[in-house]
Amino acid sequence: MVSPAMLKGMNTEVYGEGHPFGDPAWYQAYYTPYYNDSHKQFRKLMREYVDEHIMSNVHDWDEKGVIPKEMYLEAGKQGTLALCIGRPWPEKYYGKAPWGFEPDYFHELIMYDEMSRTGSVGFQWGIAGGTTIGLPPVYHHGSEELKQRVVTPCVKGEKVCCLAITEPTAGSDVANLKCSAKLEGDHYILNGEKKLSKHDFDSAWKWITNGIFADYFTVACRTGKPGVGGISLLLVEKDMPGVETRKMKCSGAWSSGTTYITFDDESQDQEGTAKVKVPKGNLLGKEGKGFQYMMQNFNHERFAFCAMSTRFARVCLEDSLKFAGKRKTFGKTLIQHPVIRWKVAEMARMIEATHNWLEWITFQLNTMPKIEAMLKLGGHTALCKVQCTKVMEYCAREAAQIFGGLSYSRGGQGEKVERLNREVRAMAIPGGSEEIMLDLGVKQSTKLAQMAKMFAEVSADAFEISRRNRQSFQTQPVEPQRSRSNSGYWSADTWDPDLRVYTGADIFHTHQFAVEPDQQKAVQHEPAQPRLRERQDSAGYWGALESDATREVHIGSLHADKETARRAVRVSFDEGAAESVPGKSEGSDQNGLVRKNSDYWNSSNWDRNVPLRAQEITTPTTEASSTLSRKGSNAYWDADQWDPDQRVYVGAETGQTMHRTAVIDDHEDKLLRAWAGGLTCEDYGGSAAPTLDLATGTEPPALKDLYDVTADSVGSGSFGVVFLARHCKSDKPCVVKSTKKAQCGSSFKSQVEGGLYESLLDMSRRAPHENIVQYLDALESSDHYYVIMENLRGPELLEKMEREFPITERHCQEVMKEVLSALAHIHDVVKICHRDIKLDNFRYRSPEPGAPLVLLDFGFLARLDQPWDGKKCGTRMFMAPEIFQESVQQSQMPAMDMWAAGVLLYLLFTGDCPVQQEDMPKLKRKEPESQDIVLKALQADLLKSVSAEARQLLEKLLDLEASERLRSADALKHQWLCMDLDGGARAVPAHREAYRRMASKSMKEADIDS
Repeated sequence: MVSPAMLKGMNTEVYGEGHPFGDPAWYQAYYTPYYNDSHKQFRKLMREYVDEHIMSNVHDWDEKGVIPKEMYLEAGKQGTLALCIGRPWPEKYYGKAPWGFEPDYFHELIMYDEMSRTGSVGFQWGIAGGTTIGLPPVYHHGSEELKQRVVTPCVKGEKVCCLAITEPTAGSDVANLKCSAKLEGDHYILNGEKKLSKHDFDSAWKWITNGIFADYFTVACRTGKPGVGGISLLLVEKDMPGVETRKMKCSGAWSSGTTYITFDDESQDQEGTAKVKVPKGNLLGKEGKGFQYMMQNFNHERFAFCAMSTRFARVCLEDSLKFAGKRKTFGKTLIQHPVIRWKVAEMARMIEATHNWLEWITFQLNTMPKIEAMLKLGGHTALCKVQCTKVMEYCAREAAQIFGGLSYSRGGQGEKVERLNREVRAMAIPGGSEEIMLDLGVKQSTKLAQMAKMFAEVSADAFEISRRNRQSFQTQPVEPQRSRSNSGYWSADTWDPDLRVYTGADIFHTHQFAVEPDQQKAVQHEPAQPRLRERQDSAGYWGALESDATREVHIGSLHADKETARRAVRVSFDEGAAESVPGKSEGSDQNGLVRKNSDYWNSSNWDRNVPLRAQEITTPTTEASSTLSRKGSNAYWDADQWDPDQRVYVGAETGQTMHRTAVIDDHEDKLLRAWAGGLTCEDYGGSAAPTLDLATGTEPPALKDLYDVTADSVGSGSFGVVFLARHCKSDKPCVVKSTKKAQCGSSFKSQVEGGLYESLLDMSRRAPHENIVQYLDALESSDHYYVIMENLRGPELLEKMEREFPITERHCQEVMKEVLSALAHIHDVVKICHRDIKLDNFRYRSPEPGAPLVLLDFGFLARLDQPWDGKKCGTRMFMAPEIFQESVQQSQMPAMDMWAAGVLLYLLFTGDCPVQQEDMPKLKRKEPESQDIVLKALQADLLKSVSAEARQLLEKLLDLEASERLRSADALKHQWLCMDLDGGARAVPAHREAYRRMASKSMKEADIDS
């Protein structure tokens, strides 16, 4: 027997029913590199949604062959339909994700996995099949008018869209489609042959999933020549004259609405040919591109098939285990027979291996750019689909053997196994049959291996070029004609932003063609022309790693003729710097800041941030010493790392600068160096830091240069005022907290000087958490500190509690889970102590239901890797007794936050403080009656209606001995937080007026800073 002591320090987080292999491994206390707290939150939401609204109804829906309309609306409200169309999240057509975070492919995997617990292919296809495969072509390639009209109602469950490809003579052979369309005026005429008899197989027929329910059909048809180049996609609407749907009788997936679509008699022309008129505006993308558009979505479609099939296999295993544990034969349960255990083990072995492969593919989808995923993952996804459906087939068969006759009757204990046995082929054939997928997987992998050889050649060649002496590199004049169709011009590792040509071109050594985003072949014609023309005045070719900001010239020039190279490169530095070096510019550009034709700058590589250059080649170095060296020294800085204040490089070597130029350390740096380490959020200007040109005395960017700040405040704290703002470059919303230096206390000033903002920005970049506010930027002026944070649109904690009164114990339980989750993260991961935990430092990220509760205001934080600074800071009624003692042990600093968490929970329960104002001095002095004061609070009448487990947690949080107080990670595992509180029906004793009083008081009059 394992004792509780042995479990200390282990991962004990179990989710689900706990059957062996009944859920993915990360549900069952195993570590994972893939999932974070948002995935756990989403898993919980999906499990509750499926259990409460779907699981008990699936059998009836399947028997009736229809899913109620309200389920589509509910799925739209939950956000599951919008999640089906892949990334990015369709915010423009749906709105913000209802869960309060931006989903990724792992969230989509969780959705398919949890919904497939129903063991019904029909339900999965019926609720999400059309959206997964039919809507993405509209979302990615439709006109804006079509997207607004079609995508929005479909992702909200008001309408249904499906994909119409399959024909009697064209399944996996999509290129052999016969359904045709011809443009006549403003309409495409979608043609069949003549009226179909019931035995005809004709081009007017398609069979499609969801067709009987669908309002829109994404139809693949031939608009041009034979083969893949003649296929286009048209959006056909159900109410168009001539469109007729008829439900198809299938072996399984009865609630999926699999349908024949035909063109009926009434729309025939004089020759008897069936016709449907489709407006020209309903063409998706371009004519002849339909096959490519379908191929672009096949990886995503097969990913969905893989996720569903793997869980269907797991359902067979889980139900088999449940049944084998209670069914007895020959005096023993089935699971006690070795042959049954062998069957279970074989199923588990296959499922776990398959699920690991699926998670790997999901990680690649999350990580790779779209074009790279299309090129590299097609073969893997095809092979994984075969693996998943074969494992599903095996598990369905073995489960049927375990269930015996019960697996042959509809309904009852073997309901899911019986149904999945019928529906295996419905997963194995659509999306590409097993034979086609196996062939595709090998062909694509072979092509990828050939590409890998080419990558190696390019890499070796690039290394050879970089090794050459740049000064003696011989070049030839530019030949613009080399950029014409199919010329081998661009050899590179990355795309430029418009995705049309590669950057990093080396004209002499070409091993790759540019690939246009909507084509699968190498074509380079118009896109390269402008870039070549921009280089016609220069004899220097540009072998570079990336483009400069204007994309007009490359950086990292391999030039032979310095004069022509100087003409082409924009040399950017302040006027004063130009005058301090030999050969200053003869003129400047219109803004007076950019110098041209300077003899000073002969660089082989430029810093992204323009004012400072990297890899200067200067001989002798004394020419630059007055401008770029540390003040009072001729030493240049050739270093691999920054010193602690991130202002200068360490490891200086006199004589040359082959890395980045040092920033002069004793210059007053008015921009806090939060950005120096690349700590800004990607959405707020990228990871590159705007660098101060200390050589020339250029001032750092002012707040108004970076952010558009509103005039009216939206809140205030003890020292600061908060304003709404938008980042000028990205137009992303944020808030700016402005703190006057004259008003803030000495503790706060010393915190800032000690690197407060650098710590906060580093926390947001390296260890983000859904229950902790995101810090984006920090600046300083002569009289203000500014910190820029995400804009939290939700209500404050107290405001929401007062609004939702009466408050139940379950309400308080949910709040404390998020409070303690935030504390556990900052204590154990970030290694800081907050020191100002209180009610009004918690706010919800958004007003939507389920939005996370967020911890704010880290102005008094203390690092746990440093001794206690002795400062008594925080809000009086939340301050732990030990704060007023002479010293606090470093290891006990997190306990101060835990006391405050206990006070917060007590306030939520009672509307009152556990320690009254007149008793505070006794606690500070640790007088003998201190314990009686706390004990009296815990035995108060107001707490008698609260569960014993809740009172026990309060007792452990409000322990006067800091060393005995519950740690945040242990508090999260407390019994009360794991309890099912009877649906939350038990109301807490606090009165509404108490919450109103606390909300209006706002806890701000008692802040201490000493």
